Amino acid sequence: MPSPSQPPTDGRRPRAMVIDSAWRGLGPGPASLSGPGGAPLTRTVKLIVLPLIVRPALRPELAADFLDAPEAARLGRLIAESGPVLDATAEWFTLLKKTRRALGIVAGNPQDLYFQRCFELATEHGAPAEAGDAAAVARAVLADVADVTGGRTVEALRQWLSDPARRTRLDADLTETWARRERGALRERGSLRERGAEAGVEAGGLRETVALGETGALREAGAVREAGALREAVRAADAVLEACGGRGTGARRGRDARAASAADAGGTPGTEDVEGFASMVERGHGSVLGRELWAGGGDGGGSASGGAGGRGGGDGGGDAEACAGGGISGGPGGDVSGDARGGAEGCVGDRRAGVDARAAALWGRGDVPAHLGLSAWDVPPRPEVGRGASTATLPAPFDRTLFERLFTVLQASAHRDELPTVPELVRREVGRSCAPLGLRDETLRVAVVLGGRLAVGLDPLGAGTAARGGRVEAGQHATPLRETEMETGAASGGGTAAHRAVNSRWRREASVLRARRMTVSPRPDPDGGVLEALARDLRTPWTAYMRRLWVRLHGRDVRDAPLTDTASAWAVLDGVARSVMMDHRARVRTALRSLAAPPSPVAERRSA
Repeated sequence: MPSPSQPPTDGRRPRAMVIDSAWRGLGPGPASLSGPGGAPLTRTVKLIVLPLIVRPALRPELAADFLDAPEAARLGRLIAESGPVLDATAEWFTLLKKTRRALGIVAGNPQDLYFQRCFELATEHGAPAEAGDAAAVARAVLADVADVTGGRTVEALRQWLSDPARRTRLDADLTETWARRERGALRERGSLRERGAEAGVEAGGLRETVALGETGALREAGAVREAGALREAVRAADAVLEACGGRGTGARRGRDARAASAADAGGTPGTEDVEGFASMVERGHGSVLGRELWAGGGDGGGSASGGAGGRGGGDGGGDAEACAGGGISGGPGGDVSGDARGGAEGCVGDRRAGVDARAAALWGRGDVPAHLGLSAWDVPPRPEVGRGASTATLPAPFDRTLFERLFTVLQASAHRDELPTVPELVRREVGRSCAPLGLRDETLRVAVVLGGRLAVGLDPLGAGTAARGGRVEAGQHATPLRETEMETGAASGGGTAAHRAVNSRWRREASVLRARRMTVSPRPDPDGGVLEALARDLRTPWTAYMRRLWVRLHGRDVRDAPLTDTASAWAVLDGVARSVMMDHRARVRTALRSLAAPPSPVAERRSA
């Protein structure tokens, strides 16, 4: 949904702006459904305003992102007429939260669980004061919601994993599944000789190597074949992204007019693009990326970005054999260098350079980690069982325990009755956590490849770092862009149509324009570094993007919801980009409110 801060376009108004204005006109009644600034919460719009008041399926003229004056006026009247029901909804929500706390219920997000039920109560009973025994009604609703979840709660997960014998058994299962992952990778590398030849490897030489039956030789030959497969995956991903971005510039202008017009109409890919996505799935390009991240700087565990030993055990690739299995540890062309196959001494000494070379070969940039922030380690470690989780302290996705992975699913799910039972969730997660990229479905793994290629080209500040493959350090300043460049995305210096579409949308954000002025200005941040931290996030947008993308794909994997075609893949990729942008916008607003608020008085210290 467009930003409420965007200006009208051709006499039309963004629907988000109309909703925001009409909501503020309701007054303080629906305060518990609103944010600190008085605007409706994102979940209020998503769960109440759009599906229950606007109802775009019945009123398609109100479904567009931009509305003409008559439609905008009608939408405003709908919200104004719903004011009494929304006031009652807010009162019911306050009562349900109070009752929830009294009953000690902590599972799930109250907004996800109760917003729509509160609207139903308001429609049926009016305000709680008009409902007779409102407390009994609230308790009945809470019990009904709890029954619907069927015991699929965080507390049920915690109890299931608290049994010592069960934890020991799960830990043994993780160890065995993680070991099978390595053996399966070796078999895969040794059995697909024909595909290795297609990727540019001489088939006869590979057959000779496989015939040796030696682990080291298999790893070396497999690394060469995987390098060719990775190059093929990158080319295929760029072709799919070019088709996904709608109207583009540069190379897009020479495209077939029919395909361009179809993309402009709704971003729906053509037949060739659908086949491109299907081909990536058939060739297992997502699994190829997962195995490459496992190979890393060696097969035995991994070192953290700061150089610490890997949690997964092993010697971190200190021996020569492990170094030989380091995937594409050579230059951007993907060839395995002689140094990478040399002694342990050279391998350890060049680990950092090897990781940079892998990132350059994978993503075309040497200044990003190969895993794009999905792990704190060069090589993702073996997952642990875990005992607890907190949204404030969740590690990177690949480093999460079984508990943490399922915690995010159970916390975020509004339809937990559709999930498997907790024992089945845990059993499936053991295999999923040890699968390439932590996902079982290949269509979702391919989406990670597409998302990675999109993420490394994200350039909200228009600094050109994505195009040049360079970086802008904290003390450096980006080259200013002309306004036309920021509007059209021309400053991206190429990339795919998807990159141009996402970057141009992001650069029009007011918060991004403010952050860009800060990076260009030689003066320090006048706000004491609060906004500088947000601007820093815009210099490295791939981390937030990839982490949110993985969580979304993991949720689909848990629900057995694969991506069926290119259009569904692009809907997820673009949706994550919008989500990250809106999250950054909200953080900027919060920071500005905190800077504008008067300083609170310092309380006098008291001793016991």
